[in-house]
Amino acid sequence: MAARIRLKQLPGLYAISRLEAGHGIPDWADGPGFVSITRTEDELSITCLQERVPASVRHDSDWVAFKFEGPFAFGETGIVLS
Repeated sequence: MAARIRLKQLPGLYAISRLEAGHGIPDWADGPGFVSITRTEDELSITCLQERVPASVRHDSDWVAFKFEGPFAFGETGIVLS
């Protein structure tokens, strides 16, 4: 039988922002709540509480975030193994 994975909805609404690839990480990106900062050769993507994202930044808002309740082993299917 597969392990049950529980999800927890995080409070607040989130935004996904897209900045130019060479842009530094802005001060507004870090703070309370879930934060994900990902840099590729094409862009810098930041997911954080939407109240922190300046109106001048290109973003998509009103996202709801969930987290898996763990801990999980790295080798568990769907965690790092995939």
